[in-house]
Amino acid sequence: MIQSRLSRKRYLVTVVISIAVLLQTAVFFVADSQRGREIEINKRVAAQELGVLRARLEGRLSANLIAMRGLRAEIMINPTIDQQRFTRLARELMGDDLQIRHLALAPNLVVQHVYPLAGNEDAIGFDYRSSPVQLATVQRAVEARDIVLAGPLELVQGGSALIARLPVFRSNEPDAALWGIIAEVINTDALLSSAEFKPQLGDFNFALRGVNGEGMQGDLIAGHAPVWQQDFLAVKVNVPDGHWMLAAYPASGDWQVDTSGYWARMIIGTAAVLMITAILMLLLFTQLRLRTALSTISHQARFDPLTDLPNRHYFIIQLERLIQSALRHDYKFAILFIDLDHFKEVNDSLGHDVGDQLLQHIANRIKSSIRPEDLVARMGGDEFVVVLRNLEDAVQAEQQANRIVASIQPSLRLQQSELSISASIGVAMFPIDGMQSTELLKHADLAMYAAKAAGRQTVYFFDKSLRYAAEQHISLHHDMLTGVENDEFEVFYQPVVDAATGKVAKCEALLRWQHPSHGAIPPTQFIPVAEKTGAIRVLGEFVLTQVSRDWQRLQAAGFDLIISMNRSPREFNLADSADLWLARLAEEQMPPAKLMIEITESMLMKNQERQLVNLRKLRNAGVLIAIDDFGTGYSSLNYLRRYPVDFIKIDRSFLLEVPANKQQNALLDALIRIAQTLNLNIIAEGVENQEQVALLKQLQCNYLQGFLFSKPVPFAELLKFLQQQTDTVTG
Repeated sequence: MIQSRLSRKRYLVTVVISIAVLLQTAVFFVADSQRGREIEINKRVAAQELGVLRARLEGRLSANLIAMRGLRAEIMINPTIDQQRFTRLARELMGDDLQIRHLALAPNLVVQHVYPLAGNEDAIGFDYRSSPVQLATVQRAVEARDIVLAGPLELVQGGSALIARLPVFRSNEPDAALWGIIAEVINTDALLSSAEFKPQLGDFNFALRGVNGEGMQGDLIAGHAPVWQQDFLAVKVNVPDGHWMLAAYPASGDWQVDTSGYWARMIIGTAAVLMITAILMLLLFTQLRLRTALSTISHQARFDPLTDLPNRHYFIIQLERLIQSALRHDYKFAILFIDLDHFKEVNDSLGHDVGDQLLQHIANRIKSSIRPEDLVARMGGDEFVVVLRNLEDAVQAEQQANRIVASIQPSLRLQQSELSISASIGVAMFPIDGMQSTELLKHADLAMYAAKAAGRQTVYFFDKSLRYAAEQHISLHHDMLTGVENDEFEVFYQPVVDAATGKVAKCEALLRWQHPSHGAIPPTQFIPVAEKTGAIRVLGEFVLTQVSRDWQRLQAAGFDLIISMNRSPREFNLADSADLWLARLAEEQMPPAKLMIEITESMLMKNQERQLVNLRKLRNAGVLIAIDDFGTGYSSLNYLRRYPVDFIKIDRSFLLEVPANKQQNALLDALIRIAQTLNLNIIAEGVENQEQVALLKQLQCNYLQGFLFSKPVPFAELLKFLQQQTDTVTG
């Protein structure tokens, strides 16, 4: 008792000290807030000034660079250009409001045209390849396929200038030949002046750095250099192939403001803290005692004292709340009524102490085998009940119930006795088997007794039709696993034709199943079940292995094709999926670059990091990535930029009524343009007539796939098809 009182006193002292520290911290915060508020206002004003100045700098620079882009467009339309045409174009593009000193054209990297020519005659005939420094900048521009900005550099003629270089290719194709380079020299001082940049504007000093777009690593460009040695505020100014840093700092030399009155507020606040702490100590002490008593009473009323699980009364309250929530949000759940088999014999033979310990272990095993969002309670005796939330169908309930049965089965040792026990589980589904708590519990209880009558250690559904559906899915799952072992599955291939050449460039692997009893089972029937039960991983491994071996056979026959195959989102959930697939490719000696993985848009929009890691591993190894059925989901350009995608496959639905339906044609054109803008290759599925081929070629679709060329066929027929095409071409 004395020790308890001492502990209580120490606890109260700790509480009082904590409150005092908290209040004193609040006093300090109040005292310091005024100063901090003024600093924050000052920085906010500086940030606004920086934002305005950055916008002006970026805007003026972009306005000057538009001339280069316009000139590139003219050259791509007509690559042949003489001095007269160049002079006319340069005059039109170089407005009086721009700061361009001169423009130069270097077809084949040799300067042939300069405007204005006066003062720049020496540049004519300059070969970029003769200057390693300038050639390096040109190569950066060619690799980027966009503008690269250098400088500011000091000019021999006086002053400084930015030098922008833009590569010109003969077409927009990725492998197009380089025509040459456009160079533009921009007067740095004039550019800064037009953007109204000054070392001091109002109450702030400004500085700009980042020569050659190197940001903080670049040298000073303009402004007040000492700013960079202060506690400056800075923003990025985006320029081609890099950025500048624009910083501001008060001209007064300090962000801080007058702190008069700070110590007065601290002294008054500290005195108030002492008085408030004394009052709160008594209130807190009383509240803690009351809260402890109420918490103990509440817990004892709601939880089973042996297993610390919710008791029957509290479980029914939770179940009724769950029913109301399920009705509002329209989702399903399952109730699993669990009864231990032959528990009475354990109690009778080994005593209630051993029985109680056994119940505690079983309760822990059940909790460990369910998801965090599910509920578990002890109904009394050896009966437990579990609620599985947010289920799609009865198959998930069947699988989870079997996991619980399996978790209970392992033997354990209690008081030198080796015990093994099993469980029978009855399942009732909401809302099919009832919409009230008592009704659901009753039906689950009846199903549990049916499970015991069926031989114990099993799971039984109350509703016969649901039980039948679950049994059918489980049967199909086992048939699929058996079918893989018995060679009932076969990989078919559908050719993919290069739109430009008309030759087969790729083929898609498609799984077919010939069941010994039910005949041909379509993928639409067995693939969804495989994804739910996990059999999809076994099927995926089978397809990958077969594709690898068939690719070797194609190589031996003289056909070098890329083979694509679909992979389910569930197959990407394992952290080592990519490593396993790449290992299989290496084992079968298939180059990763000859495999294309097709995924769905829905998988990308889930934005799961593990899936992204697996995709990047595959892409880094050389495996091509394609989005299947593009445009049928909630498409977003964001995921196309974030994920390493090479191809998009336009769904066959977009080719319906093409080219007769003008609206459908426009939609198809929009999808292809999106892909082209993102430098993605396009495969059109469902091509069925020559009119569609003509339109797709006109829209610059890269590849075509459909029954017009071939339906999915076994590997032997694919070889015949390829050989016939070869004979036609050679003949």
